[in-house]
Amino acid sequence: MRSDRSAIVPVLAGLAVGIAIIIVFSIIFEPAHNIAIVRVRENDDGTLTFQPQVTIVLSGVNNTVRWINDSNMVALIAADNDRNDPAFYNATNDFIMILPHHSYEYTFTGLGEIGYHGRPSERGSVIVLHALPVK
Repeated sequence: MRSDRSAIVPVLAGLAVGIAIIIVFSIIFEPAHNIAIVRVRENDDGTLTFQPQVTIVLSGVNNTVRWINDSNMVALIAADNDRNDPAFYNATNDFIMILPHHSYEYTFTGLGEIGYHGRPSERGSVIVLHALPVK
């Protein structure tokens, strides 16, 4: 027969793991922080780049993306196509212009990888994943 103390150790270990998982998920999927930030930076050669080039968000959790133009040049954003988020394509069809030191936000409604571009060398994508497992 096991002593009462030996039965408590696995319970406490499970509780500690559960609390650690909650803390990690609350930091990663912080609901109050609903914006993934993509910075537009000017390279040494005068071209712009999106940083990070790939942004991963969860549908309904943190699916709003903010592009911040940290450069001294006008930045442009347009969807590559209308495949995974037709609303983003329609919103950016004629390019979104972001003035220097200004920003643009968009909340993605589609799922999957949504590519976007500025000038020909400026490319990026947002990957929108399901927040909960799909059956």
